[in-house]
Amino acid sequence: NPRELLARAKSKIDAHLLKAELESKTQDLEALLRLSEELKHHLDINELLELILYLVIDLLPGEVAILYRFDENRELISNLMSYKDGKLNTNTILNNDPIINFLDNDASLTFWTSEEGYEIEGCTSGILCKLESSDEIFGLLGIFNTVPYSANHYRLFQGISRQATLAIRNAELYEVKTQYANHLEEMVAERTQELQSAQN
Repeated sequence: NPRELLARAKSKIDAHLLKAELESKTQDLEALLRLSEELKHHLDINELLELILYLVIDLLPGEVAILYRFDENRELISNLMSYKDGKLNTNTILNNDPIINFLDNDASLTFWTSEEGYEIEGCTSGILCKLESSDEIFGLLGIFNTVPYSANHYRLFQGISRQATLAIRNAELYEVKTQYANHLEEMVAERTQELQSAQN
């Protein structure tokens, strides 16, 4: 019966598509788990930023990854650019960099193509994400490629960006805590010195 054959063929195609989608989602989850495991061991902010870029390039197809950090006034603190070959550049931003204009965009995550005015190192497509916490934008993370990204890449990059946001905030808090502890130690040492001097 031809209808039965068509129904079986459709069922097999649907099952194959579901299996492929499930495998893709499993790979994405494994990638995010790996990312989380890698990031949680790094509290030095500079090492962490470099690691984030390395992992972005490793987990997604891309030629270049960027990470910009901003202070509370959205002034640029630092920026890094990492290449597929492992080369790393710092402070390579131009004053009129169109990527920074993305800060004024309402979206927190976006695809883009070179037709939209963003082009980096010959790459014609990319994904940009604002790194934000408590409505404060403190960075931009981007990946750029010579071929367009898929919706699966978009979702994975969104997960990577969330993990990166948490890891950067954690490292910043650790840095503040360390500075505060050092300051307290200095104050105790000064006061101890004053007390010893007063006793003499």
